[in-house]
Amino acid sequence: MNIETLRKHGIPGQVINRWKSSGMKFLLPIQAESVNSYGILDGQSVVINGPGTSGKTFCGETAAIRNATRGGKSVFLVPLKAIAEEKYRLFKKRYAPLGIRVAMATRDHIDRGIARGEYEILISVYEKFNSLTATDITLIRNTGCFILDEFQMISNSERGFNLELLIARIREFNPESQLVLLMGEGSSPRNVSEWLDIPCLEENRRPVDLRLGILHRGTFHFRGFNDFREGEEFWLERREKTDYDGVLGDQAVAAIEALITKGEQVIVFCSSKPGCMKLAEHLAA
Repeated sequence: MNIETLRKHGIPGQVINRWKSSGMKFLLPIQAESVNSYGILDGQSVVINGPGTSGKTFCGETAAIRNATRGGKSVFLVPLKAIAEEKYRLFKKRYAPLGIRVAMATRDHIDRGIARGEYEILISVYEKFNSLTATDITLIRNTGCFILDEFQMISNSERGFNLELLIARIREFNPESQLVLLMGEGSSPRNVSEWLDIPCLEENRRPVDLRLGILHRGTFHFRGFNDFREGEEFWLERREKTDYDGVLGDQAVAAIEALITKGEQVIVFCSSKPGCMKLAEHLAA
């Protein structure tokens, strides 16, 4: 589906041009279906479930922009401060030149204009938004569209109640608002759909296939996410000893260095901030 088609759904041409300048020419399957079959650009609420890179986050973005360009306010809720800051920078760069005001509320940052309603899109962390609306529900009443990203966290024993509280407040004080709940793999979107009585859009394939595997003695043994095809790739001739003494093993660090040497992009997830910084410093050297 060509992104130009969104003009007939009320998305202004200047917004579409900004998307095109970012390299977006066509909608991914989950995005096209959310528009054509689930009315996301008509203000309909929906639960969207799909794997990473399936394009579900942009579904939420289109809903927020649709509402913002029609004079309404949208709230984009995420689980982590780092995600909020990244999305804030992206939205400011993409939409501020169009006159769409973007604000952010996290533990460390809150725009002064939020209380006065000086924004079209507010990006916040679940807990911070709950704090802002604990004694004043004006933010909820004035919002036409709520996007809750990573909503599978409702099953988290420590943070799930924050999402339940958010939903309860929205349903109590602004039941006519649009809800867009974005859920990742391993979640139960149909349970949420039945609980809230809103339709569920599910996508099980990735537009770009992903290889999931294990690196063992220099060989990467993998299986495709979409086609389940299994195979092997030789990354290292041998298990190399490195001068890094952090949380990762020698083979993992050697593999990272080998991939970087080949010009590949690498993302490494660490369990702690000090461990992440130590690894980053080692790789940077």
